[in-house]
Order: sequence, then structure tokens, then C-alpha cells
Amino acid sequence: MTTLLVALMMQYVVSTKAGLVNYVQGRANVKATQSVPMGVPIRTGPEGFAEILLNPGSFLRLGENSEAVLEGIELVNVSVRLNSGTAVVEASGFDKEAPLEMSNKDLKVKIIKDGVYSFSDGTVRIIEGQLLVPGNKTIYKKGWAVSPTEAYKASKGELIPVELWSRNRSRLIAVANENIIHSLHRTSAPPSWFDVWLWDPSFGAFTFMPGYRYRSPYGYQYRSVQETYVTAGSVGSNVSNSGGSSNGGFSNAGSGGSSSGGATGGGAPAAASPQPSVSRSPDPPAARPGQRAQP
Repeated sequence: MTTLLVALMMQYVVSTKAGLVNYVQGRANVKATQSVPMGVPIRTGPEGFAEILLNPGSFLRLGENSEAVLEGIELVNVSVRLNSGTAVVEASGFDKEAPLEMSNKDLKVKIIKDGVYSFSDGTVRIIEGQLLVPGNKTIYKKGWAVSPTEAYKASKGELIPVELWSRNRSRLIAVANENIIHSLHRTSAPPSWFDVWLWDPSFGAFTFMPGYRYRSPYGYQYRSVQETYVTAGSVGSNVSNSGGSSNGGFSNAGSGGSSSGGATGGGAPAAASPQPSVSRSPDPPAARPGQRAQP
């Protein structure tokens, strides 16, 4: 019975805009499952942390006593300004044609590769990944720190609190991804050839479900929905799905049932209304950078 209830509450969602609050720890002016509009400050207090969903697979994580504003929320034009404090971006799926733009004080950069980027006091440290500075053709890679006036090889030191928190959150989300797979194959939800968020009521947050098996910039493995269904042999040549209406910039994309809950921390998205059926393509598209198909 418990498994059935969990399955019914699971919702595939395709992100149409950045800005959904996925998790809050300690003091903040936002709550989990709240969708933050463009231009509205997101603030944390002492010992406060907040995790904001960007495109599927990418997270903005704010450290304590920090403030950030989303200046662009369309997935082809995601832009974030860190006004104060510290932040870590775990980025996935951005490239030169569609970068993630970040600014902090006088620093402006474009994130162009899957990676982990730490921002503080007008400087970004590239833990993993690649970025560009507008007007500069140099591509800065792992191990570099970049400020408005200089770029240098950063020395390895102790991780700041938001970096430790970000790494732990990434680990927990990857574990949730692995755990939820065992419930997914019992539902009637179809496979996905694209990246989605999936609400996990037992986790109390969305977990990332890639279109193909994926290794995060932190090195954690993610299982894909389509991998599970193909392995189980439950995928036909023509699979219909149903979903729901948009909810704070996110729309359901093929759930096995409905969900319920509020817009405060830990609540699931509102119940879905039917969507037109769609059919799975016989051949999946090529995996994007950072992902690989199941062998």
C-alpha cells in the first residue's frame, strides 16, 4: 500500500522556467516548492541555506547571509546575480550557445560546461567545469579563480560552508534518484528521452531524472527513467502519457497518477489535469554533453 501511494504521488515535471525552491535549511525568506519570480530577491539568514532549481540537473545553492536574484528565468536565457554572501552553482547542460550567466559584484561570467562553481566576494572559483568572461576569449577551467581584475590558479584550501552543503545536497539527490527507480518500474509512467525533475515525497524534494544515465560534476551516478523501463522490457513502440497543468513554471510530463500538497516546505505540487497523449520516438536523440546512454 505504501509503495502504491508513493507511486501515485510521483510527478514527472519538465522545467519551463528557473526559480523553483527545492529545499531550505534554516532561516530564509523563501519556502520549499515556492516559485520565485524574476527580479525577486532570495535571501538566507544566519545558518540558512537555500537550493533553487535552474534547468533540469542544475542548482543554485545559497550560503548563509546571502542574497541572489534571478535576472533571466527562461531555460535558453538563465541569468543569476549574487548580490551578497556566497553561492555554489552545480551546472548541467549549459554550453556556449546557451550559457548560464552569473554575476557577483563587478564580476560577470558565462558558464559553458557541466561543473561546480563557487562564488564569493566578486570572485568565482572553478571546482569543476569551464567558463568565459565576456569580452575575453580565454576559457577558464578547473582550478582557476577569476575576478574582475585577474585570473589565477587557486590554491586548495578548506571548503567554505556552502561548498560543503552543496556537495552533501548533491549526494542526497543522487541517492534519491537511485532509490526512486525501484518504485518507478511499478508505475505506469512512460520513459523519458529528456531531462526532468521528479517529485519524491519520501525525500521531500525534487530529484533529477536525466534522459540518459548521467554522472554529475561531483561524480555521482544518476539512473534514467528510460533505462529502467527498457531494462524491465515494459516499453512498447507507442507509449502514451498524461500530465498536468503548469505549476510555478513547471509542467507535468507523464505521471502515473496525481499529487497533492501545498506551496510550503515539503508539500507536493498540486494535482494535475490531463494533457494530450504523446508517443515516444522509436530512436532516442543523441545524449547531450555530460550524459551518456546506457550501454
